[in-house]
Amino acid sequence: MSAQENEVTEWRKWDEPMFSGQFFIASDPTILREADLYRMYYTCLDFFDEPRAMICEATSADGYVWQNIEAEGRIEGLVIRGRDGEWDEDLEGSYILRTDDQYLLYYSGYTHDNGYPAQGYPAALALATSPDGNHFERYSPDPILSPTSGWYDNDAVYSPVVFEYDGQYIMIYAGHCYTDCNSGWGGVSLLAATSPDGGYTWTKRDEPVLLANPDIEWMNEGAAEPAIVANADGSFTLFFTGLHGEERVLGIAQSDSPFGPWDVHPEPILTPTPDSYDEAGVLAPFVLVENDVARMWYLAPDAEGYLRIGYAEADWPQTE
Repeated sequence: MSAQENEVTEWRKWDEPMFSGQFFIASDPTILREADLYRMYYTCLDFFDEPRAMICEATSADGYVWQNIEAEGRIEGLVIRGRDGEWDEDLEGSYILRTDDQYLLYYSGYTHDNGYPAQGYPAALALATSPDGNHFERYSPDPILSPTSGWYDNDAVYSPVVFEYDGQYIMIYAGHCYTDCNSGWGGVSLLAATSPDGGYTWTKRDEPVLLANPDIEWMNEGAAEPAIVANADGSFTLFFTGLHGEERVLGIAQSDSPFGPWDVHPEPILTPTPDSYDEAGVLAPFVLVENDVARMWYLAPDAEGYLRIGYAEADWPQTE
């Protein structure tokens, strides 16, 4: 393992990718710990025919060594795929939530061709449910959260994080705006929504959670792909992808509320390692705190276009 050190804490990054998937394409990890079982849902691709993004699942006894679950068909670990001719032909960026009797799998969907301003847009959020965590059915044929014209998410709703707070479920997500940004800001911002019924229907909050910061170079073009840790003292730690040109790094911020305001540390906590499996960027973190260790799984693209899951960890709570 190699170490990256800053004023906040030292993150120890694995020298090799943790998980590569069936076709060396595995991205956007979200992980659920259940006793002695870890479930990881991730974006996978079908390369047997025309490449399509979909959601797969792998499991692990320790969070280090992963194996795709058994699934019907040729795609290893497949739990849900897109619908031809519908708004959700491609799926990506999932988040898994366990309630008393259901697994709730949130993910974004978009059409495969003719996206505007590019493929992957517009994108809306969908929900699938499962009694066992392996076999999912769509909650609705329609999105549960869609872009709002002229707002911070005019073009896409991506990368949800869902958890209980103050007696209700809340969602922090990445809103993308490129084509009609009457809000006054284009790019990628972190936004919020609340649910009165346990995570099925959602209402957006009026105020953004975190915007690009022109005074912090590595996030001066946006903040994306959030991960939230609720701390023992009642505060919250936010991990997120910082955007600057084509560069992608991971940042950290602190707040007394998941809605902010957030105190962003001025330096990134994880950056790409040259000539390695994550040399093209570090993105889309997911963090669990276990036994005073923060465990981070993240998207690690290399220079050849392969997408794999990287891993880093740090002592927790963090030092000041």
